[in-house]
Order: sequence, then structure tokens, then C-alpha cells
Amino acid sequence: MSKTTIPKGGITADAIDATLIADDAISEEHIDATVITGSTALAVEPADTDEFLISDAGVIKRIDYSLIKGGGRSTLLATTTLSSAASQFDMTDVITDTYNNYLLVWHNGTVATDGTDIRITFFAGSGTSSHIAGGDQYRVVNHQLISDGTDNSDTNTTDAFYRPNKSGMGNSSDECFNGTMMLFNARSTSKSTLIHSELSYASSSGHPIGTRSHGMIKPTNAVTGLRFEVASGNMNSGTWKLYGME
Repeated sequence: MSKTTIPKGGITADAIDATLIADDAISEEHIDATVITGSTALAVEPADTDEFLISDAGVIKRIDYSLIKGGGRSTLLATTTLSSAASQFDMTDVITDTYNNYLLVWHNGTVATDGTDIRITFFAGSGTSSHIAGGDQYRVVNHQLISDGTDNSDTNTTDAFYRPNKSGMGNSSDECFNGTMMLFNARSTSKSTLIHSELSYASSSGHPIGTRSHGMIKPTNAVTGLRFEVASGNMNSGTWKLYGME
């Protein structure tokens, strides 16, 4: 019987193997989507050595995930959403040696007291122990622009907290504050932790304000967490997300 003859009774199970399939014979028309959808799903980020198939100028090749994932990735570590009024909240034990830098992003924050300010302090121990606050623990410089034409800045070398805004925030129903804060060297015990933040909000008089602040924590402690609070009254709402940055 020739190789092109179908045996009596048909083709038996596993009768066709790789030796009977010509090179380049299987194309897209022969492949069903279940080759992907029917496989086990990977529910986490791929490992660096996990591989993908790509077409390199028409040649099928494999490539490790480590070569395509890129740099500067962020990992969400903690989220705080205020559903009721609070004067402050803590994010504890979320800053570790896993990452060198950290990013805090907040949006749609609202305050109950007109003209209040934001204050941020940090922890250098488990939970809320070793609270870095009081005295002259922080140095801060602010630069602020207001829609009424005001352009000013100030410096504080003996602050008891980090202050990302210069003028007070408004509390009207259509006003909120949004911002970002980067921490550099957060875990260093030989260099000061450096802080950079940008904040957008409406003033007590209804003017939009943009503030850029730079600061440092004077003690060279390994930071573990932070406290976000307002100088007076409460925050009514808002969402805060902390990311670890590679």
C-alpha cells in the first residue's frame, strides 16, 4: 500500500505523526482559536523566562518576557478610599526593600473645612511606631501658580511635616484636590529620603491652583509607611493609591 492510500477501515488513532506532515504545511486556516482559548490561562504577570512567539521578518522565533516587558514599571501596593469623613489615614508597612522608589497618586479628594492644608508624615518602624513628625524633621520648598496671576514660592526648613500645598483648599461641592508624590531613597539609612509632588486644586476663593513641591526627610531612616491628613477638619472623600516603582 502506498503512502497516499487510506487503509481499509480508515485512519487509526495516532496514525499521523510529525514524519507524515510536510514542513510549512500547517497554516492559519488549519488552526482553531481553541489552541489559545482552550489552554490554561496565566492569571499573573509572566515570569522573565516565560516565552512568546513572534515573527521576525517572516521567521517564527521565541522571545523571553524579560526582553519585552520594558522598564519603569509600577506595581500597585495599597489603596485607600474614603467612604466617610476622616481627618487622617495611615498606610503602614507598605514601603519595603522590594522597590527603590514609590509613587502616591490621589484624586477627587474633598475637604470639609474651607482653607485647610494637606500634611504628610512618615513612619520608620512597624505599624505607626517611629513616627517621623514634630520638631524640624522636614525641609520643603513650594512653587505655586494661581489663575488670578499670583506666582509665588516659599521655603520651610523646620517643618514638622511635608506640605504639598501652599495656599488652603476650597470646600465647595464642585471643588476637589488631585496630586502625585514621588519618594526617592525611601529605604536608605545613609541618604535622606527626597520628595517631589505636584498638586492641583481650587482655592478658597475659587481659583485653580497648581503647586509643585520638593522636600526631604531630615532623619536618614528607612521609611515604612505614611500618614495623610488635613490641618483642620476632615477629608470627606477621595482615593489614594501607592505604587512601587522599578
